Amino acid sequence: MTNHPGGAALTRRAVRLSGVVPPARALDIGCGDGETVALLRDLGYDAHGVADGAEALPHGDAAFDLALFECVLSCVDDVDAALRESHRVLASGGVLIVSDVYDRADASIDVLKNTLRRNGFEPFLAEDQTAALVTYRAELRESPRETFYRGDAKKLGYALILARKI
Repeated sequence: MTNHPGGAALTRRAVRLSGVVPPARALDIGCGDGETVALLRDLGYDAHGVADGAEALPHGDAAFDLALFECVLSCVDDVDAALRESHRVLASGGVLIVSDVYDRADASIDVLKNTLRRNGFEPFLAEDQTAALVTYRAELRESPRETFYRGDAKKLGYALILARKI
């Protein structure tokens, strides 16, 4: 099970909707313990992961067809730098999958989409997945990770956005 709201089911769905098919090269940026990398490999992708350093990826230009940020962009110091790096490592027409929390009081999915556009991506799918976050929060009640999700639940949202490199 991938450890983020929506879990492996949301990852599988996002990958399917991306239109990028195996054996394409995929990069999970901020891969943690590699659960998504393993899932992608099981699906037939040539999948790789990088645990940190989203702002300076250790890969060549245009090395991947698909890149994923699952609960990562909200944690990086420089979102624009991380997005520029993902743009650099994606081949022309490559797809970026972003699933992440956002503060509904200060931002919206449109703000996230505009951030992607500013960094060379054109969003083609954007969904509010806050229901998945609510379920995930309930599952974390006894988990040490709960502190990250302890804020006002009415203000915290979760989005899935797919964007193509332009």
